[in-house]
Amino acid sequence: MMQSGRSSEAVDMLATHEVFWQSYAERDLDRRFSVCASAVTFFGTGHHEHAIGRDQYRAMNQKGVEQYPDHFSIEFAWKQAHVLSDAGWVESESVWTNRRTTIACAIRSG
Repeated sequence: MMQSGRSSEAVDMLATHEVFWQSYAERDLDRRFSVCASAVTFFGTGHHEHAIGRDQYRAMNQKGVEQYPDHFSIEFAWKQAHVLSDAGWVESESVWTNRRTTIACAIRSG
């Protein structure tokens, strides 16, 4: 059975989601990867944005920080956590803003 909303698992997932994305905006990779699973698989929107495992994903993030070192803000229009048995994911829509650019994103993390 799938649960959505505010179960204790969903609340924990939303708190982790917040740390994961806000620490990225702050360019704090140590904090970001403190909540990242070692078995993470990531597929982004860019041509070479894919990583298998925390080490590859962190290396990819490090390159991004080197290319774009400035902090930015992430504002979420909405977030929804879902739990299905022993799996969970967060869906959200956000706007990322720095001094030069605004990007609208739909994010699904699991």
